[in-house]
Amino acid sequence: MKNTNTCPKCHSQEIMRIPDLNYFSDNHYSNIIPTGLFSVARAKITRYICISCGFSEEWVESKKEIQNLLDAAKGPDPVEY
Repeated sequence: MKNTNTCPKCHSQEIMRIPDLNYFSDNHYSNIIPTGLFSVARAKITRYICISCGFSEEWVESKKEIQNLLDAAKGPDPVEY
C-alpha cells in the first residue's frame, strides 16, 4: 500500500498513513521496535491502513533504522523477534 496507494486485499485507494508520533515516549501505543534490550535506539514504524477493509501494513521507512535492526540482530546479545 505504501508504494501503490492501493489495498492488495480489496483494491481500494482510500489509504491512511499513520506515522509514529511518540518516538521518544514510553507510551505503549507508540509505533516502535527497540533495537536492543536496554538500548534507547528504536526503529520507527509507519502504518498504512485501508479505510475500506482495515487491512494494514507496517514499514520501517528509514534505511538507517533498518541497519540498526540488522546490527542489533547480529550483536553480542542478539535480539530475537
